[in-house]
Amino acid sequence: MRHLHQLMYMGSHGYVVNNKFETLVTSENLERLKDIPILFIHGEKNACYAPESTMMSFDSLRKHFGGDNYQRWVFGEYGHLDCWMGKGSYMEVYPKVEQHALDTIVRKGLRKSEPVSEVNGQGKT
Repeated sequence: MRHLHQLMYMGSHGYVVNNKFETLVTSENLERLKDIPILFIHGEKNACYAPESTMMSFDSLRKHFGGDNYQRWVFGEYGHLDCWMGKGSYMEVYPKVEQHALDTIVRKGLRKSEPVSEVNGQGKT
């Protein structure tokens, strides 16, 4: 129940907190996100968190670090968890997430570029 209370607190106060309900939105924590590519996805019909919440985070990171590492997609007719579990998410959302992951991994040099079929084990035999 503590976690639910904490989630409700964050939702009503507009920022994330630790287990002591202290804000995690600090300059020090923001600096820890530097150079980490982030893709924000949001359902336009999300009744739990308004789309403006990811826009605020997106804008804040871009203002602080520049815009190269951040993307944001809002999907119409999707609710709170629909981006991950919705009827059409595998066709609309997953390709955007996959492309972001591949662009990020290749661009950052974390893994050499390989065809997706070889990455997921479906390469030539």
